[in-house]
Amino acid sequence: MQFLYFSVRATFYETKKSFMRLYILLLVVLIAACSKTERKYEIIITSEDQSPPDSRIEKFHDYLSRNRCNELYPANDKKPDNQEAKPIIIDICEFTSSKLGPVIATKEIGTKTKISREGTFHTLRYETSFRSGKGTESFTFQKKDNQEELVAYQLESKELNISYSSSSALTKKSDS
Repeated sequence: MQFLYFSVRATFYETKKSFMRLYILLLVVLIAACSKTERKYEIIITSEDQSPPDSRIEKFHDYLSRNRCNELYPANDKKPDNQEAKPIIIDICEFTSSKLGPVIATKEIGTKTKISREGTFHTLRYETSFRSGKGTESFTFQKKDNQEELVAYQLESKELNISYSSSSALTKKSDS
């Protein structure tokens, strides 16, 4: 009888321990699942090579030089992605065309690729000579569905004393 008592008691405690471990494990999983921390990842690849201009950049400069910036995006392009950035990019292109004139020469001074949850972004930086001055251009393309689209353009020019970007308003540089 004594043996049976210890056997039942030992089984009860072992079962209780197992359930307690299960409850603790369940609690840890529940806390981890309800955690509000967003797991963010991004990979950034940069290079500073002197390669010839990309065909996309040559196309942009061709539109800029011929003052046909409104043709950068097709009229039938009604995708909701970056609709607010497109008219700004066209405005910057037209502004650059009117103030600095056509492109004379350009060379790549660096690239950056960012891979994140929002997508893959390629940023290309160019040192560009225009008829009436020089500037540093930055083009950002977003890759989606095996196609890349220009989503941001930035121009910094000492001649105009401005930094003009599609991601912000026209900002006059202060002399410092």
